[in-house]
Amino acid sequence: MFFAAGDIVQIGSGQPLMVVNAVGDGKRVAFNLDTVVRGQALQERTVPLDVITDLARMNMTYFPHFARVKQDMLPPVSRRRTQEEVIQAFSEEQAMEEANRCFSCGTCNACDNCYLVCPEPCIIRKDRSNGLYKILVDYCKGCRVCIEECPTGCLEGVPELDFDTGVIRMDTAFAITPGLHGRQAEQLRMVPHQPPKEI
Repeated sequence: MFFAAGDIVQIGSGQPLMVVNAVGDGKRVAFNLDTVVRGQALQERTVPLDVITDLARMNMTYFPHFARVKQDMLPPVSRRRTQEEVIQAFSEEQAMEEANRCFSCGTCNACDNCYLVCPEPCIIRKDRSNGLYKILVDYCKGCRVCIEECPTGCLEGVPELDFDTGVIRMDTAFAITPGLHGRQAEQLRMVPHQPPKEI
């Protein structure tokens, strides 16, 4: 059995040969080697549900375009006489500027968009903080405005629920927890079994 990581895996993939990809490959190889040494079967690699791979899920109009921060490089003449890295590290200011280009894919960044655009009193928050919004399923009409206006794609609709009473209702409940883009399916499944409320 062979394991490979780094550029030898990335060459021909059409992806840029980046250190971060090589490090990720190395980590996966280490876990796979450990699995084989323990005599366990290797599992096919899958993308976690909470990783957004489709930029169409995100509202890119909220992200101004910033060019990648250019890293300094050693002049070609001096590269023969030194063992220093050819591509120089970012300064602290450059690193902060480059980090600001992050889209926070699938992670609530407390932008307040959902809270502001909701036409009903569905979204509440005690503090303006990442993931601390809650959607009241009793009031949500499923208009999906919050989903459309979420910059990071952390909001997600759920299917319609058929109640025993014959009423069909659209519940778009979301669990906006850090790192997850809305999976409150269990709470939704329990809605039909809750006692009726006094009106």
